[in-house]
Amino acid sequence: MGTRTTAQKALLTTTGKELIDFKFYDKDGNYIDTYEQDVLLKAPVILRPINQSLNVEYLRPVKKVVRETKLKKLNIVNQDPISNYGGFRMDFVSNLGTTTAEIEENSKALSSNNLIKGLQEFVNLGDTDIDTYSPGILFENVEDYTSVRVGNKYQVGFSYYIDNSVTNLVDLDYYFIIKISIYDSPNNDYHYYNFEDNKFDNFQQTTFIDEAANQKYFKYIKNTNKDVWNNFKIELESVENITANNVNLKVQLRQLTYTTSAAHNAHNAYYIDNFFIDQIWDESNTFIAERVSNSTDTLTGIHKTEDLILSNNLGDSLFDGGFDGGFERLIDTGTEGKLDEFITQEILNDYRAFVKRYEGEFYNNNTDPIPVALHNKIWLNFANNTLTEDVSAYIDAMTYDLKANTYNITMHLPNQDDDLASTYSIKYE
Repeated sequence: MGTRTTAQKALLTTTGKELIDFKFYDKDGNYIDTYEQDVLLKAPVILRPINQSLNVEYLRPVKKVVRETKLKKLNIVNQDPISNYGGFRMDFVSNLGTTTAEIEENSKALSSNNLIKGLQEFVNLGDTDIDTYSPGILFENVEDYTSVRVGNKYQVGFSYYIDNSVTNLVDLDYYFIIKISIYDSPNNDYHYYNFEDNKFDNFQQTTFIDEAANQKYFKYIKNTNKDVWNNFKIELESVENITANNVNLKVQLRQLTYTTSAAHNAHNAYYIDNFFIDQIWDESNTFIAERVSNSTDTLTGIHKTEDLILSNNLGDSLFDGGFDGGFERLIDTGTEGKLDEFITQEILNDYRAFVKRYEGEFYNNNTDPIPVALHNKIWLNFANNTLTEDVSAYIDAMTYDLKANTYNITMHLPNQDDDLASTYSIKYE
């Protein structure tokens, strides 16, 4: 036995426990508390094999571990598109300090219980062009927290609902105005989207748009529908001539404006929901994390996991399935890495030699009404017939018969004595 296996067996023998610390966080990621739990179940004391079904097989060693994560074509980069968190990282205050919108719980909401309610609306009976009439800002996302990748296309959209009691629909005519910009922080440049040429134009940070002379940077969303949800969506070309990898994208929506007095006087309320900023990814369909053993033994086995939806390595790539954070293991404390790297390493460690895997049907003999869960570990310790494993087993698969209180369990014995020498790589396909 290796050093770690010897230590594990000594702990199992002397304590009969396997304690795990679970850290609890609130919805914003703030640490709450640590809860210690004994996850060990003993067989045959707690889990009793039945029907003479327990058997063991030996899985061949592997040369390569592969984990494939499916990549979405559309990846939402703003952080609260359906207002679950009160319009998180959205700005609902005008430059004059007036609150322009609020989050409201409303049965009309499309995707959750909340939506954005506009608090101001205007009427403009004359020319609607931005050079003669410029409505105030309804809201905009905080650009510092809406990062997109240079070279990608983008998609912006939202749904809107106009509650209006006008009786003559001919008099109902309204519009929103949208302005979209990208900020390149290393060069202090703004790039405004030119809706006439369908591209981002570049300005220096000190250059402010003269709205009267730049109608092309504003998109009009005109409609006459009321009391129904309407949808707006537009695809944007990629920003060019930027050396940075990521930039910040801002979407600014102007206040609802009516073009007739009758519609303005009959106004009741208006709502925005499902406000999204998408990064479009066309280049690849799959992200692959791969670890190959450096062993000179003749090995051909491949351990492959497909159709994953999350990857720590994608945390900096602005994919929906990517999550940030550095992690470390007890075997190598003080050294941070990505979970994809650790998982592939530990699978390869287990499969350095033939892996012992058990399958069987068990009765849960626990006096407490606590079901077996996938986070439990199982220690096979049949002292009377000398079958005692050195380490507890991980559960790979499980089915549960609620009425009979029986479990069909597949589990394997790990081997994490040390890290098997290997090479880690990532790629897109």
